[in-house]
Amino acid sequence: MSVSFSLNAKKIRLENYAMKMRLYPSPTQAEQMDKMFLALRLAYNMTFHEVFQQNPAVCGDPDEDGNVWPSYKKMANKTWRKALIDQNPAIAEAPAAAITTNNGLFLSNGQKAWKTGMHNLPANKADRKDFRFYSLSKPRRSFAVQIPPDCIIPSDTNQKVARIKLPKIDGAIKARGFNRKIWFGPDGKHTYEEALAAHELSNNLTVRVSKDTCGDYFICITFSQGKVKGDKPTWEFYQEVRVSPIPEPIGLDVGIKDIAILNTGTKYENKQFKRDRAATLKKMSRQLSRRWGPANSAFRDYNKNIRAENRALEKAQQDPGSSGVGPEAPVLKSVAQPSRRYLTIQKNRAKLERKIARRRDTYYHQVTAEVAGKSSLLAVETLRVKNMLQNHRLAFALSDAAMSDFISKLKYKARRIQVPLVAIGTFQPSSQTCSVCGSINPAVKNLSIRVWTCPNCGTRHNRDINAAKNILAIAQNMLEKKVPFADEALPDEKPPAAPVKKAARKPRDAVFPDHPDLVIRFSKELTQLNDPRYVIVNKATNQIVDNAQGAGYRSAAKAKNCYKAKLAWSSKTNK
Repeated sequence: MSVSFSLNAKKIRLENYAMKMRLYPSPTQAEQMDKMFLALRLAYNMTFHEVFQQNPAVCGDPDEDGNVWPSYKKMANKTWRKALIDQNPAIAEAPAAAITTNNGLFLSNGQKAWKTGMHNLPANKADRKDFRFYSLSKPRRSFAVQIPPDCIIPSDTNQKVARIKLPKIDGAIKARGFNRKIWFGPDGKHTYEEALAAHELSNNLTVRVSKDTCGDYFICITFSQGKVKGDKPTWEFYQEVRVSPIPEPIGLDVGIKDIAILNTGTKYENKQFKRDRAATLKKMSRQLSRRWGPANSAFRDYNKNIRAENRALEKAQQDPGSSGVGPEAPVLKSVAQPSRRYLTIQKNRAKLERKIARRRDTYYHQVTAEVAGKSSLLAVETLRVKNMLQNHRLAFALSDAAMSDFISKLKYKARRIQVPLVAIGTFQPSSQTCSVCGSINPAVKNLSIRVWTCPNCGTRHNRDINAAKNILAIAQNMLEKKVPFADEALPDEKPPAAPVKKAARKPRDAVFPDHPDLVIRFSKELTQLNDPRYVIVNKATNQIVDNAQGAGYRSAAKAKNCYKAKLAWSSKTNK
């Protein structure tokens, strides 16, 4: 999986750099961070609930058209934070900077979530069903704070280990992954410790603490150069990168079989890390769907019925005269919790997915660093991966290839070493055009044609290498004519599109066409005695027709197939 380098090391001055390390907290420290995540989740949900209620404390004044917009500055105000703590004291566990700063909960995350999910609609016209609130299944997993640089203490014995002090956390947390190839000070001559002693670092560093689906903790430290005074910034830092002594312009075409094909004929194989473990992932998904947890439809139906009963009890308690319920508080039933075996498989599956992502990420870092390091110009094609994923025959292979991730890594590596990257238009006929004579062969639109001969000049082409040559030629022509290329013409942050309303779902056919009164229902009574069970009921009389001799069926599909077999057998015996 390794990629060989034949490049020379060189120090490059950076504008900003993010160093990600894994945290190894003690049980007490992990519990404190989990309380911070919970506090931010409560603050977020409570605040945006008030937004939908058009509370003036978190919304602006109505405009001329009567529209009420969220006010993120009011949300990040200390006054609103104090009001949240008065309503729920658990919110005080979160650092104040994680709520009130520009990188905090509202000015960064909340504003982005509203503009994306609500398509930048006013609060009085937005639908709260389209907005993503945090929940148990989708909890809050990160927070951002600022710490002084002396809170990061690199280890003297291990070059990759450091101790980090965070606000509201007892003691320093061990972190692994400290990058010693980052240098500080003028001309990058000082290590982190030397720069800290010489006051060559900013007063505060922005850090983001996160927790992944496997339960591991991480921290991302952002270094950025200070304000420019004279010709140089206040704080400088450098990174060692590998570059070629004789760079050359490179045209690059991405694909599924080979993730990158260069105009020189060099190909980088697509390792297909997810396809290699697809059978294991599929097996784990089947296990999750059978065990007692959210992936099981019976588990979801059971909790849905429990919540409906609790809501009915609460409603009856609010109106005791109509229901005959006394003034005593109703006894609400607790919803079911996932089983331990379900949680075990869920964690194992998350670890396997993380392993696949890490292997792909490491390989792409190696490939993009080598390609960017030996190029003086990078030419790529603008991709519309979201549109390409609509082809169900290629969707799995495209998601496994992660083309957008590959291009984004190539883009920032090229920007770091100041190599221009030109992205040509999506609809340029790079694959159909002959790189020798320039004639277009429409027959090459067929993706099954991998090698073709130009009908005009007779040159035999490899489809991908020919496309890479044409991409480079188009990019060079755009630079000569000073035409805005795709990377400049298409900004990274596009305005969100208007929400698309889905068509009404067509009614499904009856489960039993010959017996339209029969339906399959979830049996809460049998489920309490055994595993999740289903029965067949006559919806006209509300009587159970078949319950598998009192045991119930393990799934709706099992109930359907078994009862169909019984009907077929009874029809034969009656004849």
